[in-house]
Order: sequence, then C-alpha cells, then structure tokens
Amino acid sequence: MRHIAIITRRHTLAMGATALTSTLVPVAAVEDSELHGISTFGDLKYAPGFSQFDYVNADAPKGGMFSHVSPGAIFNQNLHIQFFEQLYT
Repeated sequence: MRHIAIITRRHTLAMGATALTSTLVPVAAVEDSELHGISTFGDLKYAPGFSQFDYVNADAPKGGMFSHVSPGAIFNQNLHIQFFEQLYT
C-alpha cells in the first residue's frame, strides 16, 4: 500500500503564510567589521589573533603515531545485529 501525503487547506495556508512572512521580514543590517567568533553567553573569552586555547599544553611532545581501530561487529552493542551477522557469516 502506498503512503499518500494528505495536504489540507490548513497546511497550504500555513505554508503560504510562512513563505510570505519570510520574504517580508527585513534582513538585519550587516556591519562592515569582520567578526572572529560568536558567543551565546556574553563576551568572547579569546581576543582576535589569540595563539592557543587555555587548555592546550604548548610544551606537549610533537609527532608520534595514532592508532585507530575501526568499529565493527565485535564492538557493536546491538545484540540483534550481532545475532544476524553470525547467521550470515
């Protein structure tokens, strides 16, 4: 059976009103100054051109090797998937 989307008059009016108001709302004026960040809770912590974050250790050793194990069925927490994978392997 096919799923048929039912669009009522109420949906059509709501979509039309949304489209009309979105075109009528003026766009806020954009300042000419360039911003280096935004903050939801007050002033920014770091000034423009900061060199490092406070939590970064600048004297940390550089280089090394990164080892990454790709997730597979062994690490899967879903028991149903593990069961069906065992059936088909």
